Amino acid sequence: MSINDEIMVLINQNDNNAKETYINLKKQIDKYWKSADIMDSLYFQRYEKIFTKSKKILDKLENKYTKNKSEKSILQSKVLTMGWNEYFENIKLDKFHSFEERLNLLETAKQYFEQYDIFSNMPYEIRKQIAGIEKFNPYKNKKEFNWGWFGSMAGAGYFKQKIKENNIYISNALDSIPLNGVVTYENYKDFILNFLKAFGDKGGGGVATATRLLSMKRPDFFICLDSQNKEQLRNDFGIKKKSLDYEEYWSEVIERIQDSLWWNSKKPTDAIELKAWNSRVAMLDVLFYKK
Repeated sequence: MSINDEIMVLINQNDNNAKETYINLKKQIDKYWKSADIMDSLYFQRYEKIFTKSKKILDKLENKYTKNKSEKSILQSKVLTMGWNEYFENIKLDKFHSFEERLNLLETAKQYFEQYDIFSNMPYEIRKQIAGIEKFNPYKNKKEFNWGWFGSMAGAGYFKQKIKENNIYISNALDSIPLNGVVTYENYKDFILNFLKAFGDKGGGGVATATRLLSMKRPDFFICLDSQNKEQLRNDFGIKKKSLDYEEYWSEVIERIQDSLWWNSKKPTDAIELKAWNSRVAMLDVLFYKK
């Protein structure tokens, strides 16, 4: 279980030094026997518990975040192997939108969640902004953010209807996610459970709309995964499946991110860097966004 010596030997009594070789082999086997531990049922049960506890870590080392092994090693991912300084410098180079405006948008969203106890208490105009369902008019909304950044959901008709109706299950879903501290898998499962209740048998939800809401409340844990960033993210992360369900979004995307160097970096002291660090997962959209 710890060291492993292997030998395959054929000895004939007519071989040179046959007797000496035979005696030495017997001595070595006796030595192994004396140093070995007996694996009884109790020992096996203990080993099984430790193995079960460690299996997830072992799987990740083999690039298995689900039952399917990744197409490539984490060492081949440009983004996941970045340290914080490199990551920060890269997200500052936003080709399509303003870096600081993106950060200000996410900070404003957090302020909305801090101001209102629950999502259903927010005015409709703010709920529309959080949900990303309002089309941006640069002539009409000169002083407003483009809330379509980080995943525009303007075309998600049934989702828009639920936001307009102020569906309680969407509010309950967002309440499942703490505003501060660690977001656990159990928090995420509660979110998805309530989010799906909002749509019932008719459907209309989806990973894009769900993760849009998640990325607005906790941009330090979630990225909105939509059609404009999904392909580039999959390619960099080495994810085989083209379309991910809710469970795979957590295991294939979020767990990989949480193993990255930049996500586990220390909180910076510089004001702009700190803003970016507090929104570091949602800001992946900068690197993977494609028009």
